[in-house]
Amino acid sequence: MDLICYVHVLIHTTGTVSCVHNATLTCTSDELLCADGLTCYEAKYQCDGFHDCNDYSDEADCADRQVECDNDEFYCEPENDCFPDMYHCDGITDCPDGSDEFDCEYCFQ
Repeated sequence: MDLICYVHVLIHTTGTVSCVHNATLTCTSDELLCADGLTCYEAKYQCDGFHDCNDYSDEADCADRQVECDNDEFYCEPENDCFPDMYHCDGITDCPDGSDEFDCEYCFQ
C-alpha cells in the first residue's frame, strides 16, 4: 500500500514514515509561512516580484508595501525594488523614472 500524505510527512530516525495531519509548520524567526501552511520562505523575499510560495501568497497585497534594501543597494520607487549601489549614478537609467541618476556628480571631459 502506498503512503499518501497531503499535509506533513515525518521521517523518523528509525526510517519509518508517517503523516501528521493538523500539524502546524513552525518557521524560523527570519522566515514567513506561506498561506497554504506548507512552506516557509525567507522574509526578505516577501514582495520581491518572485513567487516563493506555490500559492503565490508571498507576493499578495504588495502594492502598498515598500521593500527594504540592504546597505549596498538603493531603492527604486517605481519598481518597488532594490538595485545594487553600482547601478546608482552610473550614467545608465535603471529606474523607469530615472531616479537612480538624480543627485549625481558627473565629471565630463
